[in-house]
Amino acid sequence: MGEDGAGACSAAAQEHLPAAWQDAEVSCTDEGLVWKARVSVDVPVFFPGFDAGWRVDGAAGAAKEGEEG
Repeated sequence: MGEDGAGACSAAAQEHLPAAWQDAEVSCTDEGLVWKARVSVDVPVFFPGFDAGWRVDGAAGAAKEGEEG
């Protein structure tokens, strides 16, 4: 595959985001037996032209496959 785990996690998170969310911040961390992805996006993505000054955050994890944790 040629990618490290964090790079693969980040790429997978971006792949599953809608086109309007592609500017979201994505970070991935190794948490033992899972990779945990965290995504943050500014509210104007949902309400263009309106700056509420807050962000929406989400997190998800995926079990490591084919790796020893």
